[in-house]
This record gives sequence, structure tokens and C-alpha cells, in this order.
Amino acid sequence: MNRIYIDARVLASHEFRGTAKHLISIIENLPDQEFILLSNKRINSEILNSSNISSIVFGFNNYFLWEQISLPFFLLFNKEATVIFPNHTMPFFYFGKKIFIIHDFIFLLNIKLSRFYTRIWLASIYRTACVFRALYTKSTIITVSNSTYNRINKYNKLKNKVLIVYNKFEKPILHEDANRILDKPYILSVSGNQPHKNCRALIKAFSKVERDIKLVIVGARHLDFTDLDISKVIFLCGIPNHILYNLYRNCKLFIFPSLEEGFGIPLLEAAYFKCVLLCSDIDVFHEICGKNAIYFNPNSEEEIINCIYFALNNDALQFSEYENSFAEKAKVQIQSLLKWI
Repeated sequence: MNRIYIDARVLASHEFRGTAKHLISIIENLPDQEFILLSNKRINSEILNSSNISSIVFGFNNYFLWEQISLPFFLLFNKEATVIFPNHTMPFFYFGKKIFIIHDFIFLLNIKLSRFYTRIWLASIYRTACVFRALYTKSTIITVSNSTYNRINKYNKLKNKVLIVYNKFEKPILHEDANRILDKPYILSVSGNQPHKNCRALIKAFSKVERDIKLVIVGARHLDFTDLDISKVIFLCGIPNHILYNLYRNCKLFIFPSLEEGFGIPLLEAAYFKCVLLCSDIDVFHEICGKNAIYFNPNSEEEIINCIYFALNNDALQFSEYENSFAEKAKVQIQSLLKWI
């Protein structure tokens, strides 16, 4: 049994998002390995339910100080261990055996889209430095799609090993009918306020759609869009999963306008409920959806409007049940990781 340390701060949250779910999938599919979860906060107890998983909480509360001081100091006394870094970041002065997970290159896009010296800009600069530090030193790299894999290889000068492990997709558990929440027709988007989510462009385009229909955006805050016409937009944040799933089930169509993504779990969720899918014409969305979506240029307001009209008038497109193949592929991919540990 190999001992594997993990920078597990992402597992200290009460709600697991894409990065955490991907990491959990790796842990669950390697039951014969010993995992020690390292964090500056208490790990969610749901994770610590197996004899091969333990946790150590130590060091600074500050994200940067823990990563650059507390963690490398701890690892000085555990030099033979393999360490997994799942957050696009790592200690600059760690030279041991490592598995570095690169979900996407959104941080490069955010440097261009964010205002100089804002929090997003600074975080993106930091992630850029860490990712290229991993690529330009001896590392095993994990990524989540062929799209990101191809991009990694453009920078992979040391020819580090790169393994694709798809994101985890959980079959939804349904509860009450979503019509109790919204009794009028609506278009659904699961998005956010980050620049790459392109939510502003979607709202601008939707404001010009002349139909008696609402736009429901889950995950974005309305305060960032008060300069736009949001009279027909409903913003929902922090809703439980069963409400989100019911929103998928009852929407007229689902739209995902991101400029860039590493994968796209919301597309798989929407596909599970046979939503009509509209999404950006980017490589990774073609990888997920194939011919089962309507694609648009995310930088073209006119294309977004035309696709919405087309989808509202033609709801015959449905998504095949691809989520099962992604899940099975992920299990096989994770097992192949054993050769590299």
C-alpha cells in the first residue's frame, strides 16, 4: 500500500464542487492506497469514512502562507511520499514526487479579462506561476479532458506524463416538482460571476429576446449586473442540489455560454434530464456533447439570440446518455494512475 499525501483544503468545504468531486473520485477508486489529507481546516467528515483515509490539520489559516510555508515545512519530514496538488497551485520550493492536477487554463484568460490588480487578476497570476512551475519540473500531470490535455502538451517541454481522468458525475436524486418554485416558462443557465463564465453577454443577449420567458441563472449574483436589463432574469445562489435538479427537469432549454472551461459538469447534468442544450462553440463542449447540442460563438450577441430563438422553436434535440460512458472511462483512467505513483 502506497502512502499518498493530498493538499485537501478543497475537501474542507461543506459543499463539494467540481474540483472536490474530481479528487473524491480519485480517492474512492483507489481503495488499496493510503491517503493522508492535509489541510489548515477540518476536513468534511463525509470523506473520513474509510480505513485508508486519515487527515492532519496544521499550519497557517492564510491560504498562501499555508501553501508556501506550512505545507513545504511538513513535507520536509516526508520526502519519500507522493503528493497530489488538486488546486492549480503548489509550493514553489517543493521538489519531491508530485501529481499535479490541471483542470483548465482559465487563469490565463482571466488575466486578460480581469482588471489590473483585482483579486481575480492576482489569483490568476499566482495560478499561472504554479502551473508552469509544475510543467517545467518533473511531475505527473492529471487533467480532465482531451481539450485541456492537448493544451498542456503545448507547454510540456519536459515531456511529463499526462493522464486524462474525467470529472465525476453523480446521478441526481429528485424531490418535489420544480413548478412549485417557478410557474412560468424559463431558460436555465448554471454559471457564475467570473469573467470566463460570460454571464454578462448572455444577459445582454437575452434582454433582446422578445418572448414571454424568464432566464434563471444559478450561481451568479445580481449585484454585478445592475447596469444591465435584468427585469426578466432570476438569480439563484446557494440552492440545494435537489432544487437545481428540478430546475433542470422543467426548463425550456439549458444554455452554457462560457468562453473557456476545463470540462462542463452542468452539461452532463442537463443532459441527464434531456434538456435542449445550447452551448459555446469550444473544443471541450464538443467533446462532451458531440452532435447533441446547438453551438454558438460566445462572443457574438447575435448568434446567442438566434440560437435561443431556434431552440425555442425546435425542441426535438435531445442528449444521449453519455454520462455513463464518462463515469466508466474515469474508473479505468484512475486505475492506470497506479503505474505512475
